[in-house]
Amino acid sequence: ILRAFSGGGVGEDDDIARAIVYAADNGVHVLNFSFGDIYPSLTMQAAIQYAYQKGVVMVGSAGNGTGDSPHYPSDFDEVISVSATARSETTGSEFLWPLSSYGSAVALGAPGSGIYTTDLTDTAGVAKYGEFSGTSTAAP
Repeated sequence: ILRAFSGGGVGEDDDIARAIVYAADNGVHVLNFSFGDIYPSLTMQAAIQYAYQKGVVMVGSAGNGTGDSPHYPSDFDEVISVSATARSETTGSEFLWPLSSYGSAVALGAPGSGIYTTDLTDTAGVAKYGEFSGTSTAAP
């Protein structure tokens, strides 16, 4: 496990780029990017290209609520961009989650609505789970 962001969820482009290069140099085969921005980072792009050349597979969340606007790092060519899908309880059919981004940069969709996961807001030490939705749950 490799974390580029602080415990509070703060991370700068150079922190992310450093983690990507470290991962590529230390034998990591797959990286997940469940974060993003509307502005491309040349520093992050260079790190992603470096990792790609070393055979690292990179998957990124396509973004939430941005429609078909740019979203990085998922819009970089070397990253597999994933939108979120949801399932109709009545028909059982799968459809694009209403807040999922989409567009020509998106490579595929995966379940991303109502995904059960651990909930770290509990401080009493009791195992707790909750639902989470978004492209960040679809990408992994």
